Amino acid sequence: PAGDYDKKVRQLMLALTQVMDVDAFVVGSRFALKPENLLKYNLVIVPQDMGDGLSEAMAASLKAYAAKGGRLMVMATPLTQSRPDLTEGKDLTKELTGVEVVKARMPGYVKPEGALAPAGAKKQWAAGLVDVKASGATVVVKDGVTGAPLVLRKGQAWFTAMGFAPESAELLVSVVREAAAPPAGLVDNS
Repeated sequence: PAGDYDKKVRQLMLALTQVMDVDAFVVGSRFALKPENLLKYNLVIVPQDMGDGLSEAMAASLKAYAAKGGRLMVMATPLTQSRPDLTEGKDLTKELTGVEVVKARMPGYVKPEGALAPAGAKKQWAAGLVDVKASGATVVVKDGVTGAPLVLRKGQAWFTAMGFAPESAELLVSVVREAAAPPAGLVDNS
């Protein structure tokens, strides 16, 4: 639904546009099925709920992109390859990010702690939380209240255990800046 797209994708893009150049493409499009096209980006972000039901061709494109050094960030969603009717799903999250998604959680407040957490971060709303288990990934940011991982990294692959919410924009911008490693960034593009 359009409301979900606005909350999970458009609002994230607007927040990131304030500090860096942002573009979007449709997962599974002819453009996205070519890893050489994806390699033109500093970082490919798979927003919350957008990694479910990947075609075999799209899964192969993401794998090739990652194998060629592409940077990937997955937000609060498993990467699942399946048939168009979403049956016969194969979870690729662990293979690509070093993270196992254990289960979805209710949205709630978190208090980010870690090197990429904004200085003096207070409790903030986190949408689309998922419980995760690190399977080769390192926890970069954790919830200071529960100790649960919020941001994990394995090489060039990143996983956030929370979807986008405007209250968490500062944290996610910090993570994306680190993950994308752009040659230059904007202080404020508003």
